[in-house]
Amino acid sequence: MPSDIEESDVYQDLANTIKEFVISHNIKSLGVCNVSIVDDFRTWEDTSGQWSLLEHITSEFAMLNDIDVLDIACSAPDAMSYSSLQNLVSLTVREAVDTEFDSPLLQFASATLVKLQLIECRAVYAGHIPDLVRQCPALRSLFVSTCGDGSDVEIPFRPAGWSEESDALWRDHQPLDHFHLEHMLGWEIAAMATIPAREVVLTSLRDGELLNAFERDKEMFPQLELLHIDVDLDMKEAEGRRLSEILGKRRVDWKIDAHWTVNQTYP
Repeated sequence: MPSDIEESDVYQDLANTIKEFVISHNIKSLGVCNVSIVDDFRTWEDTSGQWSLLEHITSEFAMLNDIDVLDIACSAPDAMSYSSLQNLVSLTVREAVDTEFDSPLLQFASATLVKLQLIECRAVYAGHIPDLVRQCPALRSLFVSTCGDGSDVEIPFRPAGWSEESDALWRDHQPLDHFHLEHMLGWEIAAMATIPAREVVLTSLRDGELLNAFERDKEMFPQLELLHIDVDLDMKEAEGRRLSEILGKRRVDWKIDAHWTVNQTYP
């Protein structure tokens, strides 16, 4: 086993090699991934090596200025410097399980980020996602799948009229073109439903939670035009009629045509 210093030198040399390749070949997309995690999101293993490499890469600001798309699939992201990623157009983070993840992520702000994907990130708290969206004014596509932890504090549903408040997110941020929520609880969906979006996709839900969420908060997803629902959701006929009534009052169309995509990068 190499010493810490020798190991650091290895990752620094590799980062330098990657940097030279990115610049010389005009590379715009970069992935730092653990193959086991990409193949099976249930894999929990030490991926500190990938993060050591990523830490060296994120220290190279000039290199990251040339990268538009970054895909990260490895755990222990406390070493991540999100401030280095402000020029990205697309960011995907998978399997980020460290409890400190939320803190540095919330400091992330980007005027250029158009697409954000958070997949199987246990420490990503649903209540923090709207603030993250607010800090990324160019964001148009958001995918949140299988995030959160069983110990997360449940956020109460908002009182009626919240969307008319002066600090409502839709007043400051253009609606997303596409917002996909997957394998999340009803209260988590409601917590993120302050985010304005023209098209929302909801997949891998517990039976009854979708209607319950819209019953308790009829203002969810301001500026919504089209709602896609999981084809595998067991929705009773009466539930469908009630959901249609709620959405109809907002002139929102809905279709049962969506599919579960967990552990995949959304197209």
